[in-house]
Amino acid sequence: MTAPVRVLVVGCGHMGTSHAKAYETLPGFEIAGVVARGPTSRRALLDAINADRPQFSDYAAALAETRPDAVSSATVTATGFSRKTWHPASNARRAYAACVSG
Repeated sequence: MTAPVRVLVVGCGHMGTSHAKAYETLPGFEIAGVVARGPTSRRALLDAINADRPQFSDYAAALAETRPDAVSSATVTATGFSRKTWHPASNARRAYAACVSG
């Protein structure tokens, strides 16, 4: 059996929660952790998917600790999790990065 694709979800608002719900239900995927500035949105996302996963406010720390296979970013550029921030770091870790940002 192939190991699941471990996804780090960045952004825990409506779009991040939608992404997380999809990854939780798709065979062959698992959420490695979630990243958002505030603990309230991180907890709300995890409650929405009925799961307990590592939580982070710092993207670089999350990437280093979880070592995901993929990164799903659902943030607005103003949060600081912009493409300029996370895409190069994801590439350095050889994690596939998908971005939905405003």
